[in-house]
Amino acid sequence: MNTLETDAMIGTDGSMKLLSPLPAWLKPGRARVLLTVESTLAPGTIREHSVVLLRHALEKEGVKAGATGAVVHVYEGGIAYEVEFLEGRSRPCLVTLTAEDLELVEDA
Repeated sequence: MNTLETDAMIGTDGSMKLLSPLPAWLKPGRARVLLTVESTLAPGTIREHSVVLLRHALEKEGVKAGATGAVVHVYEGGIAYEVEFLEGRSRPCLVTLTAEDLELVEDA
């Protein structure tokens, strides 16, 4: 048995893509793999499905300061967040915000 340590991208469909070249001893084909998963999110990064509070109003979108929303996507380790707001609205509002715009209410 050999050991390979590399970063991998795991797709929503369960597929896995290695992000580094294959070592010479690893030949294309079927292999048995044991995964150890470590989070690549930086400390303090808000996770998907967390509940957040908006620190300031979004006038254009009609979302008031203090509204709560759900994080539906985290961009590149937390550089930005896609947040869905429903509170006091007849239709959901989806906006891209930074951590400075948000306060964590409930971690996912």
